[in-house]
Amino acid sequence: MNTISLLNAYEAGHRDFAGADLSGANLAGVTLIGVDLAGANLTGANLAGAFMTGTNLAGANLNRSDLRYVKLSDGCLEGADLTRARLQGAFMVKSNCLSAKLSGASLDHVNLRGALLRKANFCGANLFGSNLRDADLAQANLNWANLTAARLGDAYLAGASLTDVDLTDADLDGVDLRGVDLSTVVLSRAQRNGVESEEALRIATHHMQSRLSGAVLETGHPNNRAGSKHPVDYAQPLRQSYGHNSEMMGRLMASRPEPSAIARDCWLPPSRLHPQSHRHVARSISTQSGLIQL
Repeated sequence: MNTISLLNAYEAGHRDFAGADLSGANLAGVTLIGVDLAGANLTGANLAGAFMTGTNLAGANLNRSDLRYVKLSDGCLEGADLTRARLQGAFMVKSNCLSAKLSGASLDHVNLRGALLRKANFCGANLFGSNLRDADLAQANLNWANLTAARLGDAYLAGASLTDVDLTDADLDGVDLRGVDLSTVVLSRAQRNGVESEEALRIATHHMQSRLSGAVLETGHPNNRAGSKHPVDYAQPLRQSYGHNSEMMGRLMASRPEPSAIARDCWLPPSRLHPQSHRHVARSISTQSGLIQL
């Protein structure tokens, strides 16, 4: 089906285009409200600025498609393949992206407020400045994702995977991190209830049993963690708070997953396949009471 036949059919009142082959189609700026495109092939299609509120794209192939500034609120993208898709500025409030594949996708300033993102794969995705307030990210794969300046207020991330995630300047107010391993997360200037990252994450750990051993709280000396024969003890300040609680310290010091175990189904540039070899580590963290040396 080509673009003209699709739009003519839509104007005639047709809404069922499930399984249609629209690979490479130019649908920029079109209006397709409430359309059924389940299982459609939209590989490399241009949907920039399209108005697609309530559209069903479940299981659709949108690999490398252009969805910049698309309006997809209340849409269904369950199980859709959006690997390396461009979604900058997309409006996807309350959309259903359950188990969607978004590895390597560009999602700068996307609005996913209240969206269902459970078990979605955001591995290596760029979510800079994204709005994820009230979103359900339980068991989502966020390994190596960029969440700099993201708004995660009241988001639900229980059981999510956040290996080497950048949360610099992120808003973590009310975020649920139960069971999340934060041991390789960059948290410089991340905010939770107006308190900067180190204090905020002590609170999060105390209430949510997250693991923080090795968390990068501020960019510091360019020491190579992976190759260091005498690695920095990142848990020292946590021992000061939880040293009396052996059960809590056991959780904090739990080992991180191996990169090979988290790299499956993840698109990453070759330079990022071994991100820890290029990481800067923290030598100190700022607290309200002063500087703690690690």
